[in-house]
Parts: sequence; C-alpha cells; structure tokens
Amino acid sequence: VKQEVFINEDAINNHLADLQYPIYFLDFEYVSVAVPLFDGNHPGERIAFQHSLHRLDEDGTLHHWEYLHEENSDPSESLAQDLVNRILPHGSIMVYSASVEKGVLQQLAAKFPHMAEALNGMVDRLWDLLPIFQNHYRHWEFGTGWSIKVVTDTLIPDFAYEDLEIREGGSASLAWINMLESDDADEREQIAIGLKEYCKRDTKVMVELLAHLQLL
Repeated sequence: VKQEVFINEDAINNHLADLQYPIYFLDFEYVSVAVPLFDGNHPGERIAFQHSLHRLDEDGTLHHWEYLHEENSDPSESLAQDLVNRILPHGSIMVYSASVEKGVLQQLAAKFPHMAEALNGMVDRLWDLLPIFQNHYRHWEFGTGWSIKVVTDTLIPDFAYEDLEIREGGSASLAWINMLESDDADEREQIAIGLKEYCKRDTKVMVELLAHLQLL
C-alpha cells in the first residue's frame, strides 16, 4: 500500500466556513425491525431510542446531554421532546452520514405535528462531516473506508472504540432490545451504561475531528 495522505485544505475550509455557532453534534441509535415493537409503528420504521448531543459554544465551552429510553414503550415522543428542549433554533447540527439523522428527524416531525416546525428546522441545519473524509481528506490507513471508526482509529486514536462494551450500531440496537426484555435490574443498568458510553463516544469523536480539521 502506498503510504499517501491527500488533504484538500481549501475544500475543507470552505466546508467548515458554513458552520455556525453554537455547533451541535448529534447521533442517534435506533432499531428497525420487520415486526413493529409498539402500537402505531409500522414494519421497517426507524425507531430512535437514544441520542447523544454535544454543544460547542463559540467561546469553546462544551456541553453534553444524552437521552436513553429505558421503558418498554415507544421512545419517539419523549426523545423528540428532549431534542426540542435542548437544541436552540440556531446553530449548525453536525452529524456523520446525515441520512440516518435526517430520516429520524423527518419521521418524528411527521408523527408529532406540534413539534414539526422545530424538528424540520433541525433537518435544515444538518451539517455532514462524512463528505470531508470521502472527498477531501484521504489517508492511506483508511484503506477503502471512511466510517467514523476508521477515521477515528487513524487520526485520533485516543478516542478509538476498543475500550467500549458496545462498539457499533447493530450491537447497540440488539442491546437495547435485550435491556427492555431483561428482568435483571443489574443487567439492565449495565446495558444502559454501555449504550450511553457508546453513543457519547460518537458525538465526542465528532468534536475532536472538528478540532483536528480546524488545525490544518
């Protein structure tokens, strides 16, 4: 493998110039199953049960909030309300691969008309970090990938996922269903801790990747 690094600083800086403070960093975990889990769901619907949200203010202050639905009930309205309470009507919302967050927000907006204006406003403010690593920052250690984990392992290895109990989205979805079905309070608590650590890592990594790019 040729050990090459390609960085288009002009293109990256143009992309970064679109960011507006406060910058939010948002990640969802969700389930999508053939047999609906709750009344009112349809087959294959993405049901977001968790989010992690960092907010970076212009003065460098970093805040973190999280939501994990731990009841055996549809998480949609509670999660949507938490987002509406946390995210101000201005500022960019950074995600990594926007299709999931966009789809979840649009679905929530359609489901809850009283929150639709706020949720659709969030959709309009999504800022996707993925295209930078697809198109403008390629490192030979990425191989043929550009997932958030591949990029993290290479550029900010101190924030890699190896120390976590849960390390990827499919495992998170399965863990949440196991948590709902478990009668063991200790097991439920351990799963909840693992889910929160994993989702928080995703948004903290975006904070660190932004800092890395701003130093180029």
